[in-house]
Amino acid sequence: MLITEENLLTIIIKTFMDHLRHRDAQGRFQFERYTALQAFKFRRVQSLILDLKYVLISKPTEWSDGLRQKFLEGFDAFLELLKCMQGMDPITRQVGQHIEMEPEWEAAFTLQMKLTHVISMMQDWCALDEKVLIEAYKKCLAVLTQCHGGFTDGEQPITLSICGHSVETIRYCVSQEKVSIHLPVSRLLAGLHVLLSKSEVAYKFPELLPLSELSPPMLIEHPLRCLVLCAQVHAGMWRRNGFSLVNQVSVFNSMDSF
Repeated sequence: MLITEENLLTIIIKTFMDHLRHRDAQGRFQFERYTALQAFKFRRVQSLILDLKYVLISKPTEWSDGLRQKFLEGFDAFLELLKCMQGMDPITRQVGQHIEMEPEWEAAFTLQMKLTHVISMMQDWCALDEKVLIEAYKKCLAVLTQCHGGFTDGEQPITLSICGHSVETIRYCVSQEKVSIHLPVSRLLAGLHVLLSKSEVAYKFPELLPLSELSPPMLIEHPLRCLVLCAQVHAGMWRRNGFSLVNQVSVFNSMDSF
């Protein structure tokens, strides 16, 4: 198998990432400043995603230690790719006057939509082996923690007390702060979490899973912001952001059918 012998999974993903060098200060992909030539190269390099699907289309019937090692190396590279997409193209609600120029959004959504199938295929591979599933879950949770582990402006933790109970939450207003629709790491972790329950791995090997490290506020915070954004767009609160945001929300809702 080429994954074991040539480490093909890692090579394809790293080659793909080498062609996406425009990043923001947080290391996330940035497509808005692409020139026409760079946009053309981006369209061409997307063929590597088809190669990735081709590698993953044949699922293994037996797992060797070498296959586990190489697949998890490729999974690490895939997580690095998704990490650069998590939270990319954040937007802020326009107030006062209408946005002057529609921002570029199609490139980021094209990338996310094409990788949606790859995410599903990765999850299918993980479901075939309990050891791989456990390691993949731990790696994915660690990356998500890295993405959203710290607090930035507008995300200051506060403590609320209700009926004798105290909880720590995050002070954040979607209509005033930056919010992103792109959350592929969260999608991947959600799928792996479901697989843990379906395969009963969480019940068989609870000591091997970082269940004590799970933080529900951290897990649901950014997906919840995204859902609030969609609701506000449908309510007409983001009209001054133009049709680009309306199109993004429409495409985002259609991704649930993939």
